Amino acid sequence: MTYTIDDFKDYIENLAKSHSQVKHSDTNIHFAYLNDQKESLLPDQMRYPFVYFGHEGFQVNESQQMVWDVNLSLFDHVADTGNDVEVNTALGTTCQILIDFLSKMKEDRKSPSYKLLRGLDFNEASASPMSNQDDALFGYAISFRIALPWCAKLADGTFLNP
Repeated sequence: MTYTIDDFKDYIENLAKSHSQVKHSDTNIHFAYLNDQKESLLPDQMRYPFVYFGHEGFQVNESQQMVWDVNLSLFDHVADTGNDVEVNTALGTTCQILIDFLSKMKEDRKSPSYKLLRGLDFNEASASPMSNQDDALFGYAISFRIALPWCAKLADGTFLNP
């Protein structure tokens, strides 16, 4: 079976739906796919903690894989950006949720039901605290890679014979 980056996006969105602190739904928006929604999502629609998922692009290797560079970010809103306790709580909460997501991915990739996750690569992953002072958002972001198989065989009729 061939998987796409949209399949992985759906998996991440399902994590956002099932995590006990995030609880994303169509009416309680805690998730956005940055490659689709970054222009259409309004801040007043977002609920916190909030999960952002996106990708930069991909490389192709000789093993017929597309190796995607993906980004996963979690933010929480604080009432007072000058309140260190509140900021540190937001950072702690989002860091723990990020660890929960990564742990769940590592656990799920062992299951035959999640062949999609077999190409996860956290070897050079690095998580960093992030902030957007203007919007009073604090959280964590991580970049990592996932290799997804791709079919190099062209479908009949893809190129016209001259």
